[in-house]
Amino acid sequence: MEEITGNMSVSRIVATTGTVQLVSQGGILDGAKTVFTKIFGNGISLVASVGAIGETSNDLEIDLQGTSRLTATAATNVFVTEKLGALRITNVTGTNGAVRLTVAETSEYGNDLTLESGNSIIAKTTAAILAGDDINLMSGSTITAGSVSLMGDKPTMDPLGTTITINGAINTTSTVAIVANSQGAKLVSAMDASYVLTTKQLIRTPVGSAARTFSLAGFMEASLTGGAGDNTFDIGAWTGTTLKATIDGGAGMDTVEATTDTDFTAANALLKRVGSGDATLLNIENGVFRGGKKANKFNMSDWTLSGRVDAGPQNAKIIDTIISNVAGSTSLTNDLLSRAGCADLALLGLKTAELTGSSGDDVFDVSGWIGTGKSGISVPPKQPPGPEVTRSRPMSPAFRPPTMPSPQLATHSLFENRHLWFLVLTRTGSLKTALF
Repeated sequence: MEEITGNMSVSRIVATTGTVQLVSQGGILDGAKTVFTKIFGNGISLVASVGAIGETSNDLEIDLQGTSRLTATAATNVFVTEKLGALRITNVTGTNGAVRLTVAETSEYGNDLTLESGNSIIAKTTAAILAGDDINLMSGSTITAGSVSLMGDKPTMDPLGTTITINGAINTTSTVAIVANSQGAKLVSAMDASYVLTTKQLIRTPVGSAARTFSLAGFMEASLTGGAGDNTFDIGAWTGTTLKATIDGGAGMDTVEATTDTDFTAANALLKRVGSGDATLLNIENGVFRGGKKANKFNMSDWTLSGRVDAGPQNAKIIDTIISNVAGSTSLTNDLLSRAGCADLALLGLKTAELTGSSGDDVFDVSGWIGTGKSGISVPPKQPPGPEVTRSRPMSPAFRPPTMPSPQLATHSLFENRHLWFLVLTRTGSLKTALF
């Protein structure tokens, strides 16, 4: 259908089984001036050669049937609302104006907007997407505009939170604003890129391309996936007990980083930080963990990958601790922790070590560890008799633990092993061991 003079005013068009194709030499506008659906079709194509599609305060309401798609091109603005169900986009262009695409929220789930691979949204000024539920910008899709904003699950009429997927390219000169509505809202990005994720923004740097910044609001979970390159995932400022993350490095040599002033427990598949939600790790080959101004503990017992543990800002009064419980041989120096069956961990600024072995025969080499001791000596209280413990060799009656010269007194930790007992003494300037 074509309007050859002026605007086309639409009150109601229905194509039960076919597509609707409208061409106007002016604009295509809501002729009824109501909120009800104006166009029903199994595929809708709109072309406004001179004017706009819809108006700033009065969108053109449509209802795409099944899995059909919308194509719309206007000389100025495109303002369209999908009234029921999902909105799938082929191409939408506001040549010299703005694009606003809305999917109305209902009590049913599935009020999604999807931009598939090879398809695009282009606007001279602003591109705004507002979906009742999810937004899916698939890999290979493109949004190009002066500014871009995405809002999911607004307003909310169902109990499920939105998932906003930003796998496609977004080309704009400004920060992309992404707003969710809590309720377990999830941000998803899968691209051969490195990421810096905080509670308020995501910086994504695709391999070979410039960084793109996204402002974030209302998200409870993030899922970030890399690609074939060597990607880095910095999640140190993604903090809060209710916030979760899933990090998948994909192929390549990928690194997870976290700088957080708290205690860490790192495993190959899971990173735990006190005060933050868990981060699930997949296809990660390296880790960099940094503390802050507090006394932080780094439990690396189940981390067998390469990495670096950094105590963070140095303060003589703050004592940061490296913890490791690994069977077999362990070698500790000021700047390296080597353990049987594990890749080496570089160390920086750590002042205390807690090393534990297994029920077998373990060897601990701490000859290269120089620590800062505490004044005074603390002897563990005498324990009540317990089950007999076998030792690898008899204890000599003449043995006495070494006496530390005053004033360099020492603190000590006693580690018990079924076959080997050893006493670790820490004093100013050194850490020594005595076997018995």
